[in-house]
Amino acid sequence: MSEVIARPRDAARTRARILEAAYLAFSEYGYARTGFREIAQGAQVASSLILRYFGNNANLFEEALVHGIWRDSLFTR
Repeated sequence: MSEVIARPRDAARTRARILEAAYLAFSEYGYARTGFREIAQGAQVASSLILRYFGNNANLFEEALVHGIWRDSLFTR
């Protein structure tokens, strides 16, 4: 039997990967044509994690939009 090696969890890093993947997907395909599967694949996470962190597509879209504004330096911190 093979041994399963657990990776340390980093919630902040996982959340950031999801937001980046969501931002890119929403930018390319739009809100209506972007699903959790595409975002999960881009972030390399299970799609269930997206629900855990963001609850629904509307919340994820809103946070991805804010992420994109900061990412592209439209405002200074």
